[in-house]
Amino acid sequence: MLKRVYIDNFRTFVNFELVLGRQQLILGLNGSGKSTLLEVLRAIKKLVTGYEQPELLFPEKSRTRWQTLTQQTFELDVDLGESYRYSLEVDSWGTPPRIRIKRELVTCGGHPVFEFVEGEVHLFNDRFERKVTYPFNWFRSALATVQARPENTKLMRFMNWMETLYCLQLNPHAMSGQTAGEEPEPEFNMSNFASWYRHMIQERASAASKLQNQLREIIPGFDALNISSFGPSLRSLEVRLYDGGSPATTIGFTFDELSDGQRVLICLYAVMHFVVEGQSCLFLDEPENYLALPEIQPWLMELRGRIEDRGGQVIMISHHPEIIDYLAPELGLVFERVGVGPVRVRNYEPHEVLSPSEQIARGW
Repeated sequence: MLKRVYIDNFRTFVNFELVLGRQQLILGLNGSGKSTLLEVLRAIKKLVTGYEQPELLFPEKSRTRWQTLTQQTFELDVDLGESYRYSLEVDSWGTPPRIRIKRELVTCGGHPVFEFVEGEVHLFNDRFERKVTYPFNWFRSALATVQARPENTKLMRFMNWMETLYCLQLNPHAMSGQTAGEEPEPEFNMSNFASWYRHMIQERASAASKLQNQLREIIPGFDALNISSFGPSLRSLEVRLYDGGSPATTIGFTFDELSDGQRVLICLYAVMHFVVEGQSCLFLDEPENYLALPEIQPWLMELRGRIEDRGGQVIMISHHPEIIDYLAPELGLVFERVGVGPVRVRNYEPHEVLSPSEQIARGW
């Protein structure tokens, strides 16, 4: 479980610290840094998993405008049965200046299991003994290149957790119903939902079956979600719905032909069945967008029940009254800024009379 996030000198975050529980609702006005938090976490995951270089993830323009510091600092504290901390420092170097990794560190119980500092890598075994040292390129993550070995299981436990960190902001207009292959990782906007679903039905057949059963309960007329042939190499994500006749027959629709709300609803339940469990950590930015009011609370209740039964961690960002009234009294965290100053966070404080959504609407 992600316990703490620290960010310094990234856009609106200066000496910012966020402590998290297993479930959390992040509240705040537009421009208060809520979505920027997800941007940081996505960037760290892309760096550690080797997808992108630091100069693309932490460009000079991402530094806090009113400061002159070149160094940006990030920390993640994670509880995996043992306490882990990932620390990252990036700055500029050279002419013209390039973004480099000044220091990258993973500790377990306060002891290093990996360190990359000023161009030199230090690898440790599970007894925290330094075993290997070698030079490495400052302009990419050395951690992303470490291979699993019998003596570095503690480090690999953290790396495996990083794979289960998801930061999603669903956009039905970006979702395609066609797929040319399988993809094990969902894009942040679910643009590759068809390819991700195609992968999951192969790897997680039982979860896919449970998803289909639940979709039959929540979407009127729903029968099945299938991958069908669409040309020599392409496949199409097809939804079959009953026509309402007697006797009832089904009609196939491509995923693109569904309404925005139907696509988002299917994605949200798919994320719940495929992602939320064990040690996974899911950030969802305004999941209520495009949903009808009667669709929100059943999904929320199902999600909370799944977390209690199966584990996982879910942090949501929302402006919707239904979600705010349901989650804020117990789980609310409020992001605040004065002018264009730094983001600060506090626990939500209930009002004696007003509902949370009404209190927030009045600015109290």
